[in-house]
Amino acid sequence: MPSYKFSMIAAFLTVAFFVTANAKAELVRVTGVGALTYKNELTPQVKKQALENAKLSAFRKYMSGQPSARKSVFAKMEAKFRATLDTIIPEFSKQREKDDQEAKEYKVLISAAIDTTEVERIFDEASGENRLEGEFMTMFIARVATGETRKRFDDKRVKISESDAMEKARETAVSSGSGSAEGIEKNSFSRTATGGSRETKTRRAKVTYEPNIDLSNDIGAAIEEWLINADYEVVPYEELDDVPTLEELVDEGAFNKTGKLPRKVQKQYRRAATAEEVRFFGVGVIDIGLPKDDPVSGDLELTAFVNFEVYDLLCCKRAKKVGNVRKKMISVVGTDQSEMEIRAGNEAAILAIETVLGQLQKKAMKGQ
Repeated sequence: MPSYKFSMIAAFLTVAFFVTANAKAELVRVTGVGALTYKNELTPQVKKQALENAKLSAFRKYMSGQPSARKSVFAKMEAKFRATLDTIIPEFSKQREKDDQEAKEYKVLISAAIDTTEVERIFDEASGENRLEGEFMTMFIARVATGETRKRFDDKRVKISESDAMEKARETAVSSGSGSAEGIEKNSFSRTATGGSRETKTRRAKVTYEPNIDLSNDIGAAIEEWLINADYEVVPYEELDDVPTLEELVDEGAFNKTGKLPRKVQKQYRRAATAEEVRFFGVGVIDIGLPKDDPVSGDLELTAFVNFEVYDLLCCKRAKKVGNVRKKMISVVGTDQSEMEIRAGNEAAILAIETVLGQLQKKAMKGQ
């Protein structure tokens, strides 16, 4: 492959430092229910404790949607999160409360704002001295379904025939001068009716995907913003030499059928990143399908699948795979296909990053 000067669009390739920085908090709204029984009468202390239970319920619901590796880390350090709920949930509002005097139970429903930046800080702090530090380079290739066709086979007709034999009797009278004669003349008829059922067979053709440069850049920008909000310092990546740009890879048709870069090209990137002492290198493919009718909302539903691999370039003589995401699915609902493609791609990429960071944090806590 010829040598290329790497001209990078900042939205596509980024390097992230694992550092603490002042970042804008990102709040995610989650509901939670807290309940508490009491002996004699409802007191302010009972209400306060039920409210704390509701906050914990909301945070547990938020964590239930996290990747499995991160949930595993959370299970080991839940006490740490419970002790800092007031900072994790900076604001909340009561939606409904009920005092069941017969059962002597008080319940409260809240809408809580989860500060995801604070959550990331606590996870990062928990890694301690075993924390996996280093620069992190990510590269996502978005592919969009180009169309969906159906192959039609010959129609199969089921013919129904019906034959009725009928006789028509007609009286005939023949007369002559010498007398008359009467008789019966019989005619036979047949009737055939055709029609019935019709069966059509169709088979869905395999959907093909094509790389989309604009969408890949949009996803890169979303990942950059997410990393900044999660307390990572994002640096534009322009120093690598002798690696092709996304546009050049697409023009050359370098991607295989699954959207992956050939091993030779991946090694080329890893060698260039290693020379710049980048520790983690991750490359992902996001396949975005065609929208289809959503029977629940009446709008359109669009599905995306993401695959993502991360290598540690500096730990050993050879690059070692330390993170892996395989065919994780994201579904979005909407009315505009272009907007849905961007949203599905962004959410799929963020899911991949969160999953790998959870895997790295889990390794760090084990001292690996």
